[in-house]
Amino acid sequence: MALKFGRKPPKNAPALKLGDVLTGTVPTHPLSSDFLNIGGWQMLGNDTHGDCVAVTWANERRLLSRLGGSEVYPNQDQVYTFYKTQNPNFPSQDDGMDIQTALESLVKDGGPDGTKALAFAKVDHTNKDEVKAALAIFGCVWTGVYV
Repeated sequence: MALKFGRKPPKNAPALKLGDVLTGTVPTHPLSSDFLNIGGWQMLGNDTHGDCVAVTWANERRLLSRLGGSEVYPNQDQVYTFYKTQNPNFPSQDDGMDIQTALESLVKDGGPDGTKALAFAKVDHTNKDEVKAALAIFGCVWTGVYV
């Protein structure tokens, strides 16, 4: 099986924009934050299937639950279950995932671990202060590169 890069091109659907929520003013935030120094990150199939969007969900779920005081790290089966929300015939057919569709699903239905996201917002990647503020406030920014 030829390796897939795991991400579909963005669908560019309407979405809440973080800058609009911040009312044009980026809040005070630390000059730097290091949320990744916890170690033990797993590939969860991204090294064999390219399920990067589903793995990002698992890793962000781990990070945010840890910051909230009770770490939950979705397992391989949960990652594949989430991947199948956009790839019902995986692994025989692998068409990648759209990040916004994945986020919409997490808000509407929740992840395979039963946890729903409250909301998501687009961050203006060209506004360095907005990106830094989003990282400081939320602990992560979900990014993707379409190859």
